[in-house]
Amino acid sequence: GQATQKNVRERLAGIAKNGVDDNNKNNSNSNNDMNYNKALQGNMDPCVMYTDISTIRAEVDKMLDSFGTQGYVANFGHGCLPDMDPEHVCAFIKHVQQKSLEMNMKNGP
Repeated sequence: GQATQKNVRERLAGIAKNGVDDNNKNNSNSNNDMNYNKALQGNMDPCVMYTDISTIRAEVDKMLDSFGTQGYVANFGHGCLPDMDPEHVCAFIKHVQQKSLEMNMKNGP
């Protein structure tokens, strides 16, 4: 709701002023509508890496649609674990790259 959106905006303003915040929640257009020169790091739930590739792609789409592509570091939480399927990690990386390129070509950087 609006209370949550307000809290997000206040938090982002604080991040812009004070530095970095690692946040694993997707916040609608959080970096796209703020005018500051800091990067956000957004985490996809790392459990998604244990699903199928189509689910990974769908979650990447949601993440990038939410955060945008500029001033944003896309990742999946804690990083790679030894039992993660390398094909799934590769699918995540390639889809972040592909989706970001498509979004930038459509909307401009």
